[in-house]
Amino acid sequence: MRAWILDNGLLDHTGHHYNNSAGLRDECLRRGIPTRCLVHRHAQPLVVRALGAQAVFDFGPYDLASMDPLAGPLENLILQGRSFAEGMLTVKTELAADDLMLVPTTLQKEVYGCALGLAQLAPELRPRLVLNFVVENFFAPGTRTLGPMASLYRFATRQLGRVLPAERMLLTANGTELARWLTEVLALPVSALPIPKAYLPDAPSHAADGSPTLVAILGHSRAEKGFHLVPELVARHPQLRFLIQVSPAGAESLWKNGAGALQSARNAELVQGTLEPDAYHALLSRADVVLMPYDPALMSLRSSGVFSEAVAAGKVTVVPAGTWMAGHLAEGRGAGVTFDEFSAPGISAALDEAVARLPQLSAGALASAPAWRAPQSTAAYLDRVLERFGLGAAAVGHPA
Repeated sequence: MRAWILDNGLLDHTGHHYNNSAGLRDECLRRGIPTRCLVHRHAQPLVVRALGAQAVFDFGPYDLASMDPLAGPLENLILQGRSFAEGMLTVKTELAADDLMLVPTTLQKEVYGCALGLAQLAPELRPRLVLNFVVENFFAPGTRTLGPMASLYRFATRQLGRVLPAERMLLTANGTELARWLTEVLALPVSALPIPKAYLPDAPSHAADGSPTLVAILGHSRAEKGFHLVPELVARHPQLRFLIQVSPAGAESLWKNGAGALQSARNAELVQGTLEPDAYHALLSRADVVLMPYDPALMSLRSSGVFSEAVAAGKVTVVPAGTWMAGHLAEGRGAGVTFDEFSAPGISAALDEAVARLPQLSAGALASAPAWRAPQSTAAYLDRVLERFGLGAAAVGHPA
């Protein structure tokens, strides 16, 4: 058996694309499963070399080939699905029925691409397939009502079902609510599995030395993650220090008129660009609080790599209420404060509470970190995948 990891969003070290794919690759190799990675055509050479990957995909999951307000979603499904299939088929002659194909970040276009690609293989050569869904883009924006995109998910899944029997595929999501909604949308069972997260070894935590509390805002800089609110959040808390990752380049444009003031703010340290895992982990280890000022209406069900890393590192978190992150905090996995209102004042109030309760919350965060790492990890995810296909430890050479 060989494992194939297909991540058309993997360009650099930023975010869950590299972490999940690299983690799954390393975990497969640790178990004696030969593994190959297929990534975006424009992936950084350093990343391609690190993973021994082939750079084959022309589009990422969030790219849009067409911006037409009416036909765009359908055009994107067709054009980008075909492109994904073409990338997959670059290794057509190497695929076998005994193989395991994993797509760690799946949207509707990747489902359709898998259907088109597998249709080009003889039935006896089609590998087992695992699709992991992470984004709730099947809702009408800002609602919990199914939108037009849901029909494209359903269509793509039907095409997939025509070329691969249900017992040869596993559909997964990293939360019970997302899995429940996707089961309705796809009309096929979607299993709630752990987040396939790889963690670096424990780093020394930031020691209290009488300096102001350090608040970290890390990860990919996007409007749905509240990045446009950062200048006001920093201005509202002159007594705190902020450590802010700015990635990708040009994300400062979201700050508009507040960019100049933030760039010269004495209580803000800006870290530009993508970071290799060690560098990211070093930043995280310095933080007292990890602030995730995300829009709950747009990120209500999806998992968060930043949150997972923060909990695993024993950091206090501030997250939006009614989300996957808040659900874990409510059940004692991690320690932090939630905010209800997606605004600078609402987020600021939650941050103030976290700082006021920092000793108590820090103790809880540190205590809960060890219990998070093992159940929410690439190892736990892969255990469930192999179990689903009846591939026990002995069958794949898992070391004793």
